[in-house]
Amino acid sequence: MTKGQVVAAVVGLLPHSRSKTLLMNRLLGWSIHPTARVEPCLFVRVNHVTLDAGACLLSLSSYRDLDALTLGTNAVIGHWNWVSAASTLRTPVLDERAGGRPAQLRLGGHAAVTARHYIDCSGGVDVGAFTVLAGVRSTILSHQVDLTRSEQDVRPVTIGDYCFIGSNAKVVPGARIPDRCMIAMGSVVVGTLPDSDAVYAGVPARPVKAVGGAFFTRTTGDAGIPGSSG
Repeated sequence: MTKGQVVAAVVGLLPHSRSKTLLMNRLLGWSIHPTARVEPCLFVRVNHVTLDAGACLLSLSSYRDLDALTLGTNAVIGHWNWVSAASTLRTPVLDERAGGRPAQLRLGGHAAVTARHYIDCSGGVDVGAFTVLAGVRSTILSHQVDLTRSEQDVRPVTIGDYCFIGSNAKVVPGARIPDRCMIAMGSVVVGTLPDSDAVYAGVPARPVKAVGGAFFTRTTGDAGIPGSSG
């Protein structure tokens, strides 16, 4: 690792403090708002982090081989998550080839990732405002092997606003989830889901009924997620 990468790894493991925020901004060139919170986390080869007001990175998550990690206002990533990209795919992605984009994770305002999830950001993952990756052990992938060409392929994943994704869900490369959708536990999301305001379940996930409830109209990020608040 470069000197800067070593500094990022060491500073990331420090307890949250005003001094830690200053170090990340001045030594690493990151953009951490004074009211954001970064608890001890592992940063390995992460180029840039942007945390807006009130955003939180809770302790003991790992971030590896990312071009960018961006959290909107009051967005939260919880404990024990693994957020990474395939390091061998980063160069071709950044060559701006057709369909390419940086290896990045972006959470909109008041979005939340709970605990013990795996997010592969090789092709880019965009999570909308007020969306929650809930429960545990869900997987989002944005790269795969193209069997026809026998080579790795990167495809961005997009999740809309006010979505709820249950435990053990799987989201495959190139998937798109529209606004105000619930993905039932254990479902596999493939391709572009057709309708917003719907509950999806099964393998592959298909619409089963209309969605409703205060979760999909709330104006603060607090949905029982540790660290989230309005």
